[in-house]
Amino acid sequence: MARPKFKEKYEHFIGSEWVAPSSGEYFDNISPIDGKPFTKAARSNAKDIDKAIDAAHEAFKTWSKTGAAYRSNL
Repeated sequence: MARPKFKEKYEHFIGSEWVAPSSGEYFDNISPIDGKPFTKAARSNAKDIDKAIDAAHEAFKTWSKTGAAYRSNL
């Protein structure tokens, strides 16, 4: 079985965009299979959380008016 391919590192997905962490820090994402790092993930801090909350509030303005059938299809 072929191993899946991963990017070297992953940023935060905030407001429909990939955003680097405010601190610039990443941490090793460890595989439960062999205990070895397979990629790096963005390390969040309060600034990143605030950005995500602000983006969620902004998205809610239109998302909350979107029909349930359309949302479930997405």
